[in-house]
Amino acid sequence: MTWEENILGWFLVLVGAGYVVGGIVYAWRQRGRGSIAREERGDRSFWLILPGFLAVFYASPLEYLYLPERLPRTAWMQVLGVILIVLALGLRVWTRYAIRGMYTAHVQVVNEHRLVQEGPYRYIRHPGYAGFLLMALGIAVGYSSLLGLISTAFLLFPALVYRMRVEEKLLLEQFGDEYRQYAAKTRLLRRGSGDLRMGGSMSLRKLFLWVLAILGGIAIFWMVGMKIIYRMLAYFGIGTPCPASLARLLDNPVRRRYTGRILDRIGIQPGERVLELGPGPGVFTVEAAGRVGPEGRLIAVDIQPGMIAQVEKRVREAGLTNVETHVASAYELPMEDASLERAFLVTVLYEIPDVDKALRELRRVLKPGGVLSITEQFPDPDYPFPGEAIRRVERAGFHLIERSGSFWMYTLNFEKV
Repeated sequence: MTWEENILGWFLVLVGAGYVVGGIVYAWRQRGRGSIAREERGDRSFWLILPGFLAVFYASPLEYLYLPERLPRTAWMQVLGVILIVLALGLRVWTRYAIRGMYTAHVQVVNEHRLVQEGPYRYIRHPGYAGFLLMALGIAVGYSSLLGLISTAFLLFPALVYRMRVEEKLLLEQFGDEYRQYAAKTRLLRRGSGDLRMGGSMSLRKLFLWVLAILGGIAIFWMVGMKIIYRMLAYFGIGTPCPASLARLLDNPVRRRYTGRILDRIGIQPGERVLELGPGPGVFTVEAAGRVGPEGRLIAVDIQPGMIAQVEKRVREAGLTNVETHVASAYELPMEDASLERAFLVTVLYEIPDVDKALRELRRVLKPGGVLSITEQFPDPDYPFPGEAIRRVERAGFHLIERSGSFWMYTLNFEKV
């Protein structure tokens, strides 16, 4: 995959060119500015921000080009990244318009400055930095860069917080009570109640509550927000399997604890020919192969060569001879008509862009009376509600014969009719 394939690439070229032109215009307009009243000594905040800036804006595309895929590199990630960057640019333009000629790249207060409280400054005290963070997040997301996200969180964000503290101190010294009153009715970037304590530190209790709130927000976004995003993508026929680079997330101690329970629900019998569609790294494959026994056959099919390679490694290590693997699409399964007794999918069905087409293909390879087993878990972003899955599968020519589990994790067994 090359950078030309990422729509963010050319967009950032245009944005970068705009910043260069803007920098030249800014330098020209800075000539003959008024005398400086207060400024940051040593410009330490700049040197703190620089590493985070370089890491986000350069490591993200380099990771995209030359490092293994760590996060899904899909079109919707690129679109989301562009949306974030556009919002960031809009916020920064609005900020520059509000302060007009009072903008300075260096942390300083000029004698002619006044306290700006219009535009975005009516709501937050540092909208320019908020836009900068939003832009960094958009670049990291658009390039599906884990390094970019880590750099934003642990390099760029702390450096910008330090710079904002420096600015707050200078503004408080320059404007006194006027700034205190302004700070009392606005927020730094996003604060609940109260004001920034100049030179102070956040209490452990507040820090704990902030961490708890952030983790809770992430959990809510994953459990609810991601489902909404995936539903919107599914509406346009866009679906993506879990990347092979994230296989370790699928193969974890928590999931291994209930592998046997899920296979019990699926009901594999000795001597059966069984299809496992979308085995991922093979979390269920080895135990499922043991259940069909030497007289049976387990066929693992995945569209990603990286996943099949991991399945094959597990099979070799287990010394199994009754497993065959195929890199193939769910729309063109490498099996003859009516050749299988059973097929099962674990948190896979709604990762397929055209679910109905895949169900028709599964029906083709199952024998009359053959069983199709669907298992889903609520934490999965593309989780379908049980009733929704039942209606979808039954429309494809199956009949529900057994339902087990709970809303959090359920298994549905259907019979081909």
